[in-house]
Amino acid sequence: MQRFEEIVPIAVKPSIAVHINELSRDSAGIRKIEFTAIGESPAGIEFYSWDFDYNPEKGFKPEIVLDKTGIQTRYLELERTLLPSK
Repeated sequence: MQRFEEIVPIAVKPSIAVHINELSRDSAGIRKIEFTAIGESPAGIEFYSWDFDYNPEKGFKPEIVLDKTGIQTRYLELERTLLPSK
C-alpha cells in the first residue's frame, strides 16, 4: 500500500531557500537588495509569492502573487542603530 505523499506529491512541503544579495548602496543609506528564491519539490515549483511585510498575526498576504522567476529587487533604507560604547 502506498502512502498519500507518494500518490499526491503536492502534499509534500517544498524545500525553499532565499538568498539575499546587496547590489548597491548610496550615501543616504538606501540599499538595492536582490532576493532570490530557490526551491525543490517533487511536484515542481511553478511560481513564488512574496510578502515583504509578513506578520504572523496577520498571516501570509503576498503583495506579489505569481512570480515565475523567483527573483525580486527592492530598495530598502536600513535603520542605523548606534551600539553602546564599551
